[in-house]
Amino acid sequence: MRFMKKQRRAQRERGSNNPFMSRLQENVRRALLSGLGIVTAGAALVGTGSPAYALPQGGEVAAGAAEIAQSQAEMAINQTTQNAVINWQSFNIAAGERVSILQPNAQAALLNRVLGNNPSEIFGALTANGRVFLVNPAGVLFAPGAQVDAAAIFASTMNIQNADFMAGRYAFVGGPNDGKVINRGELRAQEEGAVALLGKDVANEGVIVARKGAAVLAAGEAVSFDFTGDGKVAVVPSKAAMEQAVTNKGLVEADGGLVFMSAATGDALTASAVNQEGIVRAGSLDGKAGSIRMTANDVHLAAGSVTDASGAAGGTVEIGGGWQGTGDLAHAKNVTIDEGAALRADATADGGAGGTVAV
Repeated sequence: MRFMKKQRRAQRERGSNNPFMSRLQENVRRALLSGLGIVTAGAALVGTGSPAYALPQGGEVAAGAAEIAQSQAEMAINQTTQNAVINWQSFNIAAGERVSILQPNAQAALLNRVLGNNPSEIFGALTANGRVFLVNPAGVLFAPGAQVDAAAIFASTMNIQNADFMAGRYAFVGGPNDGKVINRGELRAQEEGAVALLGKDVANEGVIVARKGAAVLAAGEAVSFDFTGDGKVAVVPSKAAMEQAVTNKGLVEADGGLVFMSAATGDALTASAVNQEGIVRAGSLDGKAGSIRMTANDVHLAAGSVTDASGAAGGTVEIGGGWQGTGDLAHAKNVTIDEGAALRADATADGGAGGTVAV
């Protein structure tokens, strides 16, 4: 009861009448009242329910503080420190299941690291009011019908050290045996948030939306992400020959923000490719123009693909490098644009300034 009183008091102090927050807090309240197991820092999850439910299993808080409760097809995680790390034996969500994460604020971050040998398969719903990271070297799949809604969403086969994560340094390092990151569901970041898929083989066949934020698909030996500065993403080339690929066959949208797709360039790579076969859009929003950047050793824009930074004011599209070799985007060796592919940075409003397309 003391915990629930603290929750109600915290809600009043935040002054939140946000329906998303209210729903999330109610999910936590119900799960904690009827839950079969709770985890606090340093304790293992015990009695987490019937194996008939997929849901994350074997959770142990490795840094920070959080409580976990499960009731049948729903799991609630209440994070009480600004940053926290939970190690899991598996992290799956079956169709019809939901994992709800309640965090102190939109900048709070929870790292879910999978120690088991099986990929994570997300078929159900994952909601959070802060930043959620899912790291599984064996691979991550968001299946058709999966719905993820958070301030920021990171899915990675690359690992990150606890000390870096707790200090807000988002530096990921991969290995040669890492699995794939595939999205066939719907991933939505809250406004000015981020959706990032990181690994050596990354594919989007679903929907990714990050309005006024960043949508990132990146493959390399190491990737770092900056939330505090200008939102830059750095992709480090592999030291050993390795095939790395980023593919979009769905929709990636970051109106008023940045879409960044990169497979690290470098002489040591046997194959490094970005394949754009779907729709990538970063239109202007609330007076802010969007930006689209793609690079790899080989960049391919397929027939029927749309790469669009149009809006009231045209944005910027950079494919394989910046305008006349300027800027910090790594240079591609080959860029192929098939007949029927569309690249746009049009001004759609009267008197608006057109944007720039550099190939």
